[in-house]
Amino acid sequence: MRIIAKRQAADISVAEHLKEPRDVAASKLVTVSFSTACFCVVYLIDTAIIQPRNRDGFFWIWCKHYAIEIAALACCIVALAAPRLVKSWLCSSLRTLFSRQSTHVCSTPPDHFHSRGARQRSRVPITEWYAAFDEAAKAADPDMAERLFAEMQLAGAQPNAVIFNALINACARKSHLKRAENWLRRMKAAGVKRNVVTYNTLIDTCSKVKDAESTEAIFYRMYEDGVEGNVVSFAMVIHSRAKCGDGRRAEEWLRKMKDFHVEPNVVIYNSLINASGRKGHVEIAEGWFEEMLVKGIEPLVTSYAAVVGACAKASDLYGAEKWMEKMLVANIKPNAFSFGAMFDACAKACDPVRAEYWHVEMVDAGVEPHPHTYVLVVNAFAKTGDAVAAEKWLRRMEDAGSYGSGDVVPYCSVLAACAKANDPKHAMAIFRQMQQKGIRPDIVAYSSLALSFANRGDWQQVELLLLDMTTDGIAMSDYFLYALLLAYASATPKQGRRAETAIREAVRKGIQINDQLVAGLSRALGRPAAEALLRELAHGDDDQPHVPRRRCRNKATWLGP
Repeated sequence: MRIIAKRQAADISVAEHLKEPRDVAASKLVTVSFSTACFCVVYLIDTAIIQPRNRDGFFWIWCKHYAIEIAALACCIVALAAPRLVKSWLCSSLRTLFSRQSTHVCSTPPDHFHSRGARQRSRVPITEWYAAFDEAAKAADPDMAERLFAEMQLAGAQPNAVIFNALINACARKSHLKRAENWLRRMKAAGVKRNVVTYNTLIDTCSKVKDAESTEAIFYRMYEDGVEGNVVSFAMVIHSRAKCGDGRRAEEWLRKMKDFHVEPNVVIYNSLINASGRKGHVEIAEGWFEEMLVKGIEPLVTSYAAVVGACAKASDLYGAEKWMEKMLVANIKPNAFSFGAMFDACAKACDPVRAEYWHVEMVDAGVEPHPHTYVLVVNAFAKTGDAVAAEKWLRRMEDAGSYGSGDVVPYCSVLAACAKANDPKHAMAIFRQMQQKGIRPDIVAYSSLALSFANRGDWQQVELLLLDMTTDGIAMSDYFLYALLLAYASATPKQGRRAETAIREAVRKGIQINDQLVAGLSRALGRPAAEALLRELAHGDDDQPHVPRRRCRNKATWLGP
């Protein structure tokens, strides 16, 4: 009985397959008409133009003239045998010629979106598009999401809020704010109701690009459109102010939460602590932590780490250790970020012994050392001028395999330690080892190495380093220029003319003169001559200020006088 049932089912499926639906009949009609027209045009051209001019034999004439007609007849047979294929090819060709849609390259949507006709794709439910749009959003690929949206429109599917949110999210992950706002406008034009997820995505985009004003504007627009925000909305607005270090405005938004009947959570208070910590306001950060406890909000490891980071910003090693101890007493296991803030506090306090102690504590706590933690320990020794210990920690980092290939930052810290210790020979050895490992030195590495020779007045070696740096395609910075001026000033005798030439060339290349460069130039030329030269340069270039109050910024520790 089962075999008979299977045969009957097979016969029914075959019969249904042999039925000719309307779209197949239409396809046959289109292809037959097209093929017949092509055949007639080719036959008329051949009969009227080609045959009268040819006087060869009958067989050759037949083969030569009617080969085109035979090919056209073969096309007709193919069109009748596979009408859907021909119709699909014709439609796709016409769309390619006349459509002006987006040409962004993106990932391929699911197979059933392309392998069937438009009529079949329109039958795909909207929920089956969710996975494809979610993949585009997670991949931060707005081009892919927009291409999928175009496929949806061709398939006749109507997008909903989930689809538009995925499009906005894809743009947000790429920090394309204007592109995301454009899709918000299209969402409104399509009559799709926006929700809190839509606006939170836009707020997060503004927060990532540190545009606090736009973050607040979108928040107010959300309420104007009748959408109520949640605690996540407030958290992102406060976080955007915290990233800018604007603790006062962040506190104002905390107070506004009461007006909107939204209760703050631990994320809100962590943002407030971070805002205070960025300015080094330890007391304010500790006050937010205590207020969180009073309201019965359980602090997380990130809460303690934020207070430790505030102490590190203020170079308060004692305060940082106090809060680390509080974390351990509360049975909260510190993470790599907490220990990183602790190492930063040790480095800023120039206390490498405590940095080593906390590194041991981190390993005992089962926290895997991060490459940045090793760099901070190396930097702690670099600030004290202990180049030997700094190199030892560099080797420990290499043995542990905790640094990425081509990472030049730890080597720059060791080179800075050598410069602080006035040991150019050791610095050159570290520099050569770095090059042998295939690590390309950057401007900070060259500048730190040059400073080692500059302290001894070896301006010839500094000029050779400048030549090597230029050969490597690295432009001179204000940090390297200071090392060059210091070398001229520390030489015996002083190389004043070379210092003047160097400063003129630097101004011509657009390097801004800062306080450190003025100090180096004054040591090489003398204060009156340096001021006269700077006045001359300022008069010759109105865009070049006399002495701008700007410090040298670089990834290594500044080791100037």
